[in-house]
Amino acid sequence: MTWKAAAGALRGPGTSPEAARLSRALVIAAAAIAVAGPARGDGAPKDAAGKAAGPSYDAALDNEIEAMVAVDQRVRQTPSTELTNGDREAMRRVDALHEARMREIVATHGWPGRSLVGRDGAQGAWLIVQHCSREFEEACLPLLERAVAQGEASAVNYAYLLDRVRMYEGRPQVYGTQFMGNSLYPIEDQAHVDDRRRTVGLMPEAEYEAMVRKINKMPDRRPGLPTAAVTPAAGTPGAPPPGPVRP
Repeated sequence: MTWKAAAGALRGPGTSPEAARLSRALVIAAAAIAVAGPARGDGAPKDAAGKAAGPSYDAALDNEIEAMVAVDQRVRQTPSTELTNGDREAMRRVDALHEARMREIVATHGWPGRSLVGRDGAQGAWLIVQHCSREFEEACLPLLERAVAQGEASAVNYAYLLDRVRMYEGRPQVYGTQFMGNSLYPIEDQAHVDDRRRTVGLMPEAEYEAMVRKINKMPDRRPGLPTAAVTPAAGTPGAPPPGPVRP
């Protein structure tokens, strides 16, 4: 099967929810990359707890989104290669509830950016959307792009969501963030992917792929490379935080 046919199968009406969700679950380490990178701050004043404290900051909404993230990650503790039907069902239930709430938030506020929910809340909003329906992800993409231009969201977050949407459309990804099954999804102009990744603050593609494969116990199918992949040391850009963090 060609990569375009595989993408069509992923999003086609005959694809089972289990297969589609598993393919989505195999897009690994997005949260690890974005969360663990060096904090740049959101430019807003902070209170004693380090939260944004500007005039538009909504502490209740920030806390709600961060609580949703905690639940999202709790049902994603199992490596993708070891998921059971029960794991997939738990993810489906959580994702459906979270999408309903995120639709309400976006309808009321637009993209929940750093001024509204702080850096952690804005990061969390992106993570939740990564696990929503294709339709909602596509609707959020221009909102997130605008938020990045306004300094309200991370360019890394936009890179991941753009790649995800392009994958659903059967188009090559731009930044090389997405996997389908055990394979890295095809990349447009792959010779220059690291240049593009560098502009948004992502680690080199080869290091990223090695990290994804190790975290999720995926076979290393790249020719000429050892089976064991090395995870970047803590504190380096793209190194995962302690414990399994899954997008």
